[in-house]
Amino acid sequence: MEGRKELWRALRIMSRSDSRIDGEATGRLPARAERQADVLETLRLTAVEGAFDTRTHRGRGFAGWRPA
Repeated sequence: MEGRKELWRALRIMSRSDSRIDGEATGRLPARAERQADVLETLRLTAVEGAFDTRTHRGRGFAGWRPA
């Protein structure tokens, strides 16, 4: 996600000298990419919790391992 955010920043800079690029739109896109990264991180952490949750049958621990 960092790469996408940096792409939008580069396009924003390029919009100053290239009228084909909408500077206003590219100005909003880094914040959108940041929000998407935040959502993705939340989903990733939720998946990790589920994978390692030894209190339920849902989680199987690391490669099926469960503490004794």
